[in-house]
Amino acid sequence: MGTYSENFNNGLPSSFSFDAAGYIVSTADKPTGYTHSLQTRIITHNQSCEYSLTLVFETAGQFSFYRRVSSQSLDYFYFFIDDVQQFRISGQGTWAKVTYNITAGTHVFKWRYTKNYSTSSYSDCGFITGITATNVDITSHHQIIKCMSECFEDFYAVRSEQIIKCIGSSVHSVYVARMIQTVLADTSCFTHPYLSGNGTLYNPFTLNKGKQLNEVRNFMSYHFKQVGDIDLSDYVNWIPLGYDEVSNMSFTGSYDGGNFKINGLKMHQPAFSYEFNDVPLGLFLHFNSIYELKNIRLVDVDIIGAVGVGALVEYVTGGSILNCSSSGEIVVEPGGGVGGLIGIISTSELPVNIENCSSSVNIFIKFREFVGSEAYGGLIGSAEVDPATPTAAINIFRCFATGNVLFNDTYDFFGDYTYMESMGGLIGKVIEWVYI
Repeated sequence: MGTYSENFNNGLPSSFSFDAAGYIVSTADKPTGYTHSLQTRIITHNQSCEYSLTLVFETAGQFSFYRRVSSQSLDYFYFFIDDVQQFRISGQGTWAKVTYNITAGTHVFKWRYTKNYSTSSYSDCGFITGITATNVDITSHHQIIKCMSECFEDFYAVRSEQIIKCIGSSVHSVYVARMIQTVLADTSCFTHPYLSGNGTLYNPFTLNKGKQLNEVRNFMSYHFKQVGDIDLSDYVNWIPLGYDEVSNMSFTGSYDGGNFKINGLKMHQPAFSYEFNDVPLGLFLHFNSIYELKNIRLVDVDIIGAVGVGALVEYVTGGSILNCSSSGEIVVEPGGGVGGLIGIISTSELPVNIENCSSSVNIFIKFREFVGSEAYGGLIGSAEVDPATPTAAINIFRCFATGNVLFNDTYDFFGDYTYMESMGGLIGKVIEWVYI
């Protein structure tokens, strides 16, 4: 147990996890008594960047650092502890120190800079330095790596409960997966199911088989490149990537389909362990990233569902979807947002960009009872930016849909007339700050 400190005097620290290259160690902008600071990388409108640090506190301690922002009023610098927002600042600020009391266990500290859709002012970035954390296990990163290399033959098959058994119950299970993703900048010391690469942004895992695509669920923050057509016919009922009966996971990495096909995606909801109307469906369950899903071609999807459905992804809260397409058939009973490519887009902080995407999926809605709060679209079910915090926008450019969206215009069992709230050839419902 000891004290962790970082002043960035030696450049970018290996203990940090960065979303991309381009971060700057500045000697020009720093508080009194310091010589260096970490400056967020250069981004443009409707983009975000973030970096994080994972630490294990042996006992309760403190985490402190100096921070400053230099931006226009609607561009923000955020700080999170375990995904809980601690501050959001903007404008031309001065250097200030912040201190937080931290409980024992594993914690993830994350900084994010987000730009809205227009205007840049001042330095247009956030700065930090002088990080200090007390009562920290400074050997924890090496301990996990050593444990995994000795105890497990296949890194991608490791589960949180196995890690806890190996390194002790002092590590809180809810954060184990994040720590693994942070400390393992590359996976060269572990076997994995992919053809090449180490899962980083500039050296993604490559894949061309259904089994490899299915293993993405065990690498939800990594980066992938498809290098051949993939046939999913062996999967009689695909489970969405990120689905879990206890706690679903978001895909926060990137996937480049390389314009190759993914054939035969089949999902029939009754086979899932939840009740029939409780599981949203898609190749991916939830996409929340600053990266991209791109060049993905879904061919002949066969989906039966009842809540939300999007052939590619059911729920999007951040990131870009570029040059993606889908064909096939979706049959749904009423519930949630349903789209031929994307079910629901809903965001408040991270921008969402949909460009050069299309769908020829035919959507059939079968009503059984009185309904009125659903949205169905040929490409996207619904798109909405939270009007209370409109710091991001949804941009939809050069997209189209050619499939049919059909529903049975009938009376239900009780004689009540069935109807829907929203249906559209391209998008079922649009609310606030959506640009098409």
